[in-house]
Amino acid sequence: MTEYWDVYDAQRKRTGKLHKRGHRMNPGEYNVVCEAWIVSGDRLLVTQRCRYKNYGGLWECTGGAVKAGESSIECMKREIKEEIGIAVSDSELVFRGTKNGATFFIDCYELHKNIALSDLTLQKEEVADAKLVTIDEFERMNRDRMLMPGLYDFMKELDFGFITKDMRIGKD
Repeated sequence: MTEYWDVYDAQRKRTGKLHKRGHRMNPGEYNVVCEAWIVSGDRLLVTQRCRYKNYGGLWECTGGAVKAGESSIECMKREIKEEIGIAVSDSELVFRGTKNGATFFIDCYELHKNIALSDLTLQKEEVADAKLVTIDEFERMNRDRMLMPGLYDFMKELDFGFITKDMRIGKD
């Protein structure tokens, strides 16, 4: 099934155009993607991208592209359900900020939910594996270049205490 995205301008206003997934965006055109930093207790859930995808084998947070006509939070709930099999409500998701990329905007959400890996149903077409990591493990994964490019820096930029309010990424 072909997926379409709404096209936005540099000020994040919908242009009225649609973009077909898999094709390059034209200069000055943007789409919206979302990611969820899912925290269970003192650990962050990270998922590994399937090998056949761009950046295959790297670890990331659950997320994906906002489909045409969909809101950012609708996308986030859909992606969490599709990729890891967990249903969440609007009230569980806390918006944390937006990062501008070359041809996209990334909306970031925080979700605190007690989950076990056995609770997950991984979407085999998207997700190869999942694990719950501590802040130290996450920072090691960043040093070892196991994370999607920019993920760690985005968290650090927002000064997001994603595990506890006392544990900040990059805290000295």
